[in-house]
Amino acid sequence: MRDNFSEATKKLLADRAGRKCSNPYCRRTTIGPQLGDKGTVNIGEAAHIYAASPGGKRYKEDMTSEQRSSYENGIWMCRTHAALIDRDEKYFTVEMLKSWKEDAEKNAADEIIGQVDEVRKCKFRMNLFYMDFLEDKKILASLNKSRGAMVDESCFPVQNEWEKHLEEISYLIGAELSTSMYRILRELQVFKEIMKKEIDRCAGRRMSDKESLAYCRRADLFKERMEEWLTDEFIESIKFFCDFSKE
Repeated sequence: MRDNFSEATKKLLADRAGRKCSNPYCRRTTIGPQLGDKGTVNIGEAAHIYAASPGGKRYKEDMTSEQRSSYENGIWMCRTHAALIDRDEKYFTVEMLKSWKEDAEKNAADEIIGQVDEVRKCKFRMNLFYMDFLEDKKILASLNKSRGAMVDESCFPVQNEWEKHLEEISYLIGAELSTSMYRILRELQVFKEIMKKEIDRCAGRRMSDKESLAYCRRADLFKERMEEWLTDEFIESIKFFCDFSKE
């Protein structure tokens, strides 16, 4: 008689290993979509640490049937390595397999914790971007009062290393929003540099020369772009990612 695992035990073994092979040199995903159909393909197996029946590798005679078919006696493997461990009990010892199982479950837990940390990081960064964009939009009103108006460029907040921070969270917020944010932040950064040069050149005085005219034209382009890009709808999409991990 072979002491097989129940379906519930198989599922528990698979889920606790993150549906990946517990062999640390493999760790391949064992379930995925069936190509050409809507089903799934499973290449994983719940393997016995102590053999399920007499004559099997690492068989332990004094175990009960319940113990042999228990979660504690199982390890989730891809089919290749499930077959391999049943061919060499001298190399694939009980101690090794138990260690593989423990490490695989720890790795799966670490991956989940890592995802939670990434969401928290994303929320933190998006909150900073959100507050900056609100302030940027408010300061734009100062430029709209008169053509060629200048404010201290530091009034337009932009995160230090914003490109790096945006890249870190781009896979969570999506390509479309990431691209829009990059475009706006890049425009803000460039115009802040232009504004600082003009303020330094004029030393706070209003001047009428070619450089001032060129600045006015660039300021007009900046305001036109910001009105088009930095919309209420865009800012609401940023706010969504500030709130989405509250649950």
